Amino acid sequence: MARVTLKVQGIAGEISLESFLLALGESLSILRELDRAVSRQRHGTLKWVVSGLREGSAVVEAESRVIHGEEDFGLQVAERFIDGIRTLQDEGVTPPLFSQDCIRSLNKMVRSLGTNGVSGLEITAPDLDRAPEPVNLSSETSSKLRSLIGVRRKSIGSVEGNLELISVHTRSRRFNVYHSVTQKAIKCNLSKEIEAQVIDSLGRRVAVSGVVSRNALGEPISVDVHRLRVLKDERDLPSIREMVGMALDMTGELTTEEYIRALRDG
Repeated sequence: MARVTLKVQGIAGEISLESFLLALGESLSILRELDRAVSRQRHGTLKWVVSGLREGSAVVEAESRVIHGEEDFGLQVAERFIDGIRTLQDEGVTPPLFSQDCIRSLNKMVRSLGTNGVSGLEITAPDLDRAPEPVNLSSETSSKLRSLIGVRRKSIGSVEGNLELISVHTRSRRFNVYHSVTQKAIKCNLSKEIEAQVIDSLGRRVAVSGVVSRNALGEPISVDVHRLRVLKDERDLPSIREMVGMALDMTGELTTEEYIRALRDG
C-alpha cells in the first residue's frame, strides 16, 4: 500500500472543478502507466482510492490497493512518480519509465497553473522511507516539458531495451521499449506483421530498428519499427551446472592444475 497526496493550491471557492479534476485525472494516468511498467503486467496491478480530503486548498489523498497478483508495487510506483517529477523539475530530462504520454499529462497539469483559481500543484508520497519532501509543479516547468515533447529529428537507427506494456487498442496499437541504459520509455508502433513476435518477446531484451524519432534533447521517444530482434540476456546463458562437461577434452591429458600452470608459464 502507498499513499499519494495531491494539493491543488489556490483560494477556496475560486479553484474550478474542471482544473481540479484535470489534475486528478492526469496524475492517475501517470500512476497507472508506471504501475504497468514497474509490475510488468499488461493491465497493471493497482487501483487508487480516495482515503482523505482536506479543505482550504483542494487536497486529495489517494491510496493504492492491489487488485491483480500478490505482490504490492504501490511504494515503487509512488517513488517513481515523485522521483520522476523531481527529475523533470531539477534536470529537465525524461525520467526513467516515463513515456511521452506521461510527459504530456504533466504538461496539461502545468498549463492549468495560473488559470481558474489554480496557483500551484504540490505532490507528496508520505509512505516513502526517505524524507517525503513535496514536489511542487510550477509554471517554470513548462519550458522544460516543451523540450521533451514532440519530434525534432528523425533518422534510421535502433534502440535496445526491455519490451513491455503492449497495447492493442484500435486507435493506439503500440508497445514500449525501456532503454537498456536510461530506462526511459520509448513508444513503438505495433503492426500486424510483428504482433505475434512482440507478444512472444514480452519481458525480453530486444533491439527494435526503424525510423527513430527524437526530441529537442536528442532523446529517442518513438520508433516506427521495421524489425525486431530478441537479444540474449542472463536468462539465455547456461548455468555453471549446465556448463560442466561441455569441454571435456579442453585440457587434453593434463590435469586442471597442470593446464593452468602451462598457460601461466607459457
